[in-house]
Amino acid sequence: MRMKNSISTILLQEAIELISGRDLQKSQYNAEEKGIPYIMGASNINNGRFIIERWTDTPTVIGKKGDIILSVKGTVGEFFILEEEAHLSRQVMALRVKNGYLNEYIKYFLAFYIEKLKEKAKGMIPGITREDILLAQIPNFGLEMQEKIINVLKLSESIINKRKAQIEELDQLTQSVFWEMFGDPLTNDKDFPSKSLGDIATVGSSKRVFVEELVGEGVPFYRGTEIGSLALGEDISPTLFITKEHYRNLSQSSGIPKVGDLLMPSICPDGRIWRVRDNTPFYFKDGRVLWIHFTINDINTIYIQYALKDKLIRDYLNIASGTTFAELKIFSLKKVKLMIPPLDLQNKFSLHVDKVQEKMTFLKKNLIEMQNLYNSLQQRAFKGELFTQEKLPNA
Repeated sequence: MRMKNSISTILLQEAIELISGRDLQKSQYNAEEKGIPYIMGASNINNGRFIIERWTDTPTVIGKKGDIILSVKGTVGEFFILEEEAHLSRQVMALRVKNGYLNEYIKYFLAFYIEKLKEKAKGMIPGITREDILLAQIPNFGLEMQEKIINVLKLSESIINKRKAQIEELDQLTQSVFWEMFGDPLTNDKDFPSKSLGDIATVGSSKRVFVEELVGEGVPFYRGTEIGSLALGEDISPTLFITKEHYRNLSQSSGIPKVGDLLMPSICPDGRIWRVRDNTPFYFKDGRVLWIHFTINDINTIYIQYALKDKLIRDYLNIASGTTFAELKIFSLKKVKLMIPPLDLQNKFSLHVDKVQEKMTFLKKNLIEMQNLYNSLQQRAFKGELFTQEKLPNA
């Protein structure tokens, strides 16, 4: 098989073995580090790394060290290379690379092909099939060319990761300032008064929008994935919409988020909370996105955003629930207690956040330039057009 430019290709099924997972019952796994890790789904994958939250003594489908683990249900397209044995749920599959192909070459191809895979995802809970993966066409390069592609893409990745690390350091600086000003929220050593989130805000979700009500253009409709991306300060291109008339009706019947409101994916172990900053119209998916609308005036929503983020990161499994996904529920989020320091102290912290955000905006624009160049390298690599390393922007 050949591409238009005469590069020899094969179906991915000739380069990998694909292993499907199987879900366990709640009684079969634990949080006590007994047995082998249990990969429950995309929530266990963060920036190409495996976050271990559950273990099992009764594995039935085992991923091996070196397997490429890909999330295929829910949040489709997260993946990483497994560094130890783990049980696979049916929310993920393992790509086991055959002789003649390098793991990292298949991983980089998957990164190149992932958007096409996401386009194939179907259903209310998006999912892709074995055929979607196995029938992908991949360039059939020899080991030497595979190594060259790996080296070029790895170099560009390392520079991008340096920029991401700088952005992460700024975020950590903000968290450090938070602790310096307010102390440790878990111990409340500065003895601030505390209130449940339900005492200072309404906590809920949206009115249901059915699949047949979605259209090709109009008012953007966000799912948990888009809300999580917005929380990270990423630019997104909406793919789902509702009509302006539908939006007006929803606004009148159930209300819409206001400036200062907080939104978050229902699966949110890393505290991806988005604060609405302007009145640009949008709507969001019920259940999968949670909405916090504040009902009192003596709070700064930026402070609450960071206080809640800290709480979720450090105590997520005691707040979230669910047999398949550790998911936030409205009733449990209402019960979350947060410190409420004096308003002037909250405002002082907010000013610090504004200054840091200004620096982060500059770094993120530079990061986008780097990522665009990386995408170009990817395209050329898998079209057989990449023979020399491109110069990347200085880190």
